[in-house]
Amino acid sequence: MTSDRKSPRKIGVYIPSFGGVNVQQFGLWRANQLEGKAGSPMQAVSTRMHLGTGLAAAERTRLARRHAAPWIIAALAGLCYAWGIGHGQLQPYYAAAVRSMSLGWKAFFFGGLDPSAAISLDKTPGAFWLQALSVRMFGPHAWAVDLPQVLEGMAAVLVLHRIVHEWAGQAAAALAALALTATPIVVALDRDDLPDTLLILLLLLAALDVLRATSAEQELAGA
Repeated sequence: MTSDRKSPRKIGVYIPSFGGVNVQQFGLWRANQLEGKAGSPMQAVSTRMHLGTGLAAAERTRLARRHAAPWIIAALAGLCYAWGIGHGQLQPYYAAAVRSMSLGWKAFFFGGLDPSAAISLDKTPGAFWLQALSVRMFGPHAWAVDLPQVLEGMAAVLVLHRIVHEWAGQAAAALAALALTATPIVVALDRDDLPDTLLILLLLLAALDVLRATSAEQELAGA
């Protein structure tokens, strides 16, 4: 006489996949193998939950490493840009303007070449505000003039990584950030007092805004 009772369904937990490997199927297969060695259904459930927790922890570790990648590249860029900071040769014209802008707020806001702001720069004063503030805080040192350039270069690497990551993925973003870090002219600019480093950063920020605005528009159109 056959029984109409259905065999109990096996209890499992969701196991995410990562790394291009279907770990969900592997995890369930491994849990079934361990379940056969378990002495009771509760032990089998505990085994499956323990296995799922371990794979979730591995997924969290992988995500943490992926999020740390741009910061590691930015730190490498900072090391390249700041190597020998303070021993390079600054542009005398802009260095004198930064010095004058750090001495008085009138010269600061108008980009004065002299402290009385009788003569102004040939560029927007805001291009040298960070350098002037750095000199005002740390004193008239060559490294104080170069420090904002180093920070702007590191920020540009992070922004470029973000742009390419949203557009083409993690691997392409890492390659783009490394390419920007190792470009010789970028290294030279980030060790100088020219405002081109700030210009590059602002252009990358504008490109990031355009990319996000385009993505948002496409999502609204699709909805």
